[in-house]
Amino acid sequence: MKGPQELVVHLGDLAWGDDGFIYFGGTEGLGRVPASGGAIEVLTEAGRVYAIDPLPDGQGVLFKDSRTSSVNFLGPDETEPVLVIDGATDMKYLASGHLLWADESGALWAGPFDPGSGTLTAPPTILGTGVYSAGAILAKFSVSNNGTLVYSAGGPRGGGSANFRLVTLGMDGAVTADALAPRSIADPRWSPDGTQVAFRGGAPGSEVPPRIFVYDYLRKSEPRELTPNGAAFAPTWSPDGSRLAFWWAPESDEEGIYIRDLTSNAQPAPIDLPEIGTPQMYDWPNDSTLVVAIGQRADIDLWTV
Repeated sequence: MKGPQELVVHLGDLAWGDDGFIYFGGTEGLGRVPASGGAIEVLTEAGRVYAIDPLPDGQGVLFKDSRTSSVNFLGPDETEPVLVIDGATDMKYLASGHLLWADESGALWAGPFDPGSGTLTAPPTILGTGVYSAGAILAKFSVSNNGTLVYSAGGPRGGGSANFRLVTLGMDGAVTADALAPRSIADPRWSPDGTQVAFRGGAPGSEVPPRIFVYDYLRKSEPRELTPNGAAFAPTWSPDGSRLAFWWAPESDEEGIYIRDLTSNAQPAPIDLPEIGTPQMYDWPNDSTLVVAIGQRADIDLWTV
């Protein structure tokens, strides 16, 4: 375990870039700190940052300002962010060079993005509709390494909090509603190889707290429940797809971040973290490192595990 690096900030999101920096955001704007430890650098104090996506090769960072529901871009040598999109709930930069985002109506859009100018280079294309969003902060979608997108559709607009469907959008533009019965589905996350979907939710008609499931998208088998009791949130895949990290409050053990080895039948194992506060969020940038933010919302330490 390495660290800590103290962040006096109301943390909203963090992401590990391939340029050797951990980017973080919150009510005070956007900043970064070297992954090996060091001084905190404030990149911009503008905005309320609740989604961060560092571009590859240190080309800059995209971030969502939830105060204005806008996607902004900050180049590597810039001090003022550039407005890219108005009225967005979430976004993701794709390896194809496209920017993907959901708007406040639940529509999915994509357009070619140029990091050099921080702008879309052609009019965007609407890909689909019906994406569920948690207010105006975050939409519920995930993109696999092969470019296939999965999102949860339905929810309150469709007749109740348990009325969600998994919907996929292929690179050919085909939209498919999965055969999985409607249920509570949140935080869908593709496995890196695009064969499985991890999500937070419950079985159809279930009244128990949300738990973590893994669904084999190819076999269409019943989702595999990883947390047999208690509440669980925020599933995150290891880069090789063999493990899953999540926050869990089991009935017979302490709450915290647990890791489940999906190649065996072993029970989830807790991460040994300092007892200095509650784990707030985490990112899994490579198979040997997990970065965890620990503490109170206004006084955070970053640890690498």
